[in-house]
Amino acid sequence: MYYAVCELQRRRDDGEAPSGFDIVALIHDEVILVCDKEKADEVRDFAKEVLERAGEEAINVDVPAGSTVPVTVDGNHYATWSEKDAS
Repeated sequence: MYYAVCELQRRRDDGEAPSGFDIVALIHDEVILVCDKEKADEVRDFAKEVLERAGEEAINVDVPAGSTVPVTVDGNHYATWSEKDAS
């Protein structure tokens, strides 16, 4: 997961990502991002794509074609921590 998060930050810092989001926490298998509400869908979709691709790169090193393991990432956004806890 750390490789995937580093890739997310690299792409953000290189200007390849929607602007205005920060990585604020890594909790078990969660990556917590903060952004403006108006950009939440765009940031979620970008992060999902980057984390899935980087995860597949990391997991499938030297794996023969046809035997690779897909990586899927779920993403949600909430206005407050209490909304997240209630879901």
